[in-house]
Amino acid sequence: MISLVLPWPPSTNHYYRTMVMRGPKPRAMTYISDEGKEFQKNVKISIWELLKAAPEKFMGRLSVSVTLYQPNARSIDIDNRLKPLLDSLTKSGVWEDDSQIDCLQISRGPISRTNPRCEVTIEVIKPAEKELFPE
Repeated sequence: MISLVLPWPPSTNHYYRTMVMRGPKPRAMTYISDEGKEFQKNVKISIWELLKAAPEKFMGRLSVSVTLYQPNARSIDIDNRLKPLLDSLTKSGVWEDDSQIDCLQISRGPISRTNPRCEVTIEVIKPAEKELFPE
């Protein structure tokens, strides 16, 4: 099990941007915004500072608990903060993929004007099964 204190995540609305590609076959392309890239970088830095090294990748089935401490009393949808957080943990190498998560709990903590953050606890609930006949 590991507990992490990470930066306050952007909402999904600010994490992604969409650009319309014009031409004979117009199409939309979705990409991670500059704010999203900055958040990913800050998550990776925070993890390295907490662990004093690269994280050991969690394998198997996981249980993840997230508590959000928002910076103000504005009304927010806490689920909008989840995707940027989970994607950043994947990109930081905490686990192989967020599809490993079987149990996910998210809750709202008290307002923290001076230290908005998210606290994440990750636990393996079923270890990875070893392949009998690896390719």
